[in-house]
Amino acid sequence: MPCRDYYDDHPEQYFRDVTEPTLRKRIAFAESALCAVLDVFDAQPYDEMWNEINFEAAGITSMELSDWHDEHRARDQQVRAAKIQAARAKLTPEEITLLGLDK
Repeated sequence: MPCRDYYDDHPEQYFRDVTEPTLRKRIAFAESALCAVLDVFDAQPYDEMWNEINFEAAGITSMELSDWHDEHRARDQQVRAAKIQAARAKLTPEEITLLGLDK
């Protein structure tokens, strides 16, 4: 599930102060794109990619970005787990067994 699903599915939770739909979509797009890029960075030797970021020009610190990414991933995991649980709740016991989810 893309990160963006969180924003699209729960705009009232994330965009309390943002009422313009176009701005909501832009924020969701930007944060989802950032998450995807940072996930690629995580798959590389950390310092090699991370040191290429000009934090001063961005007006943020390395720690702020790292903390944001950690929080973002945690929220993604919670949303995914909730969606899986909701989907599973719709299955009959027979379907759960047939899908091998009863183990």
